Amino acid sequence: WARDFTVNALFYDPVRHEVIDHTGGLDDLAARVLRSVGDPQVWFYEDPVRILRAAKFAGRLDFSLPALERQAMADRAAMLEVCPPSRVTEEIFRILESGTAARSFGILHETGVLPVLVPELCGHNANGDADLRGLLAVDRMVQAHGGLPRDFLFVACFHAAAWAHVHANPPP
Repeated sequence: WARDFTVNALFYDPVRHEVIDHTGGLDDLAARVLRSVGDPQVWFYEDPVRILRAAKFAGRLDFSLPALERQAMADRAAMLEVCPPSRVTEEIFRILESGTAARSFGILHETGVLPVLVPELCGHNANGDADLRGLLAVDRMVQAHGGLPRDFLFVACFHAAAWAHVHANPPP
């Protein structure tokens, strides 16, 4: 019951050769749903960094997030500002290192978390969708080459935003 999500609250009994499921994780695993253990409003209030983990795992596993989780993510997004920056930064780097950052940041954008967390990444394309092309490129590089230096990931993440700012505000 202390795990973040039902699918990682599953336990294996090696003596009986059976999976122990107290939270409905097997059903969620079969349905490819990432659901919090307990009330997501409470869960994300207790530890707002779980919001980032939800986006990371849903993006990495290509799982859906139920409406209650998405709403709780949106409702609790501002709480990320009071979390220790080192914890938030570490989760952002883990997302960038996953090879599925575009999908995870897309979830953060859809739930309204991204504008609170990193408003510089909220550029939009001609369709009004989040412009995640830079993150797609990062994902391709991570998938092709494995781990990349974190400073490179950081620069790659913000390159498009910095370039747009330079073009919008040319030097005199």
